[in-house]
Amino acid sequence: MAQRNWKDDVIDRQRARIDELESQIYNDWLGRRLKEEYYLIRSAIEAGDNEEAQIHLKKISLLDDKGRIPLDADIDPLYRTVDDLDFSVRTYNCLKRANVITVEQMIELSFDEYMHIRNLGKKSYLEIKEKLARFGFKLEDPAD
Repeated sequence: MAQRNWKDDVIDRQRARIDELESQIYNDWLGRRLKEEYYLIRSAIEAGDNEEAQIHLKKISLLDDKGRIPLDADIDPLYRTVDDLDFSVRTYNCLKRANVITVEQMIELSFDEYMHIRNLGKKSYLEIKEKLARFGFKLEDPAD
């Protein structure tokens, strides 16, 4: 057996710390997602909208281990969020920054409105269009 040196020990400690940080990030992210759904449930109940509260309860029950609702889950596509659609990092960040959260909000925007979102270009628009097409929604074609 090869003798371990101090470099191997440092590498092992770094790997353990990375695993610990990844776990913490995952738990924080999932916790935020659950907290978001909880507040939506609470506000729906306070507004007397039991149907909306039931939708958010169902969404919580469908969350996978990454905090997303699987694409094949039985839920109205309009209630899906940007988090569920597995966008590229750029597209995801652009939509979040523009406060576009749900599929319903995405289908209401025009091509020009998308182009006015900072850092969102035609490639990101085509990605959004492709993801929404999976649910039967059609966005306008970009003007070439």
